[in-house]
Amino acid sequence: MKKYKNIDLNSQELETVICNQCGKEIRKKGSVFQEEIISINIPFGYFSNKDGVTYHLDLCENCLDSWIAKMKLPPQITEETELL
Repeated sequence: MKKYKNIDLNSQELETVICNQCGKEIRKKGSVFQEEIISINIPFGYFSNKDGVTYHLDLCENCLDSWIAKMKLPPQITEETELL
């Protein structure tokens, strides 16, 4: 869950990210978060029970690992040669 701080009438700054699964607050040093944050946005469309609703959630890396461990078919993993 992202929490923003209003800077002025037209701008906001990302202040805090809290894992929706475990409730852990992701540490921030200056303007840089000290842990990977996995943000998921799921817009539901036609033929779902959630038609017209979008879910927004954030997970810490540990909760992502726990979620993946429960999957019958794990995601494909590729290695990146350049990190930003």
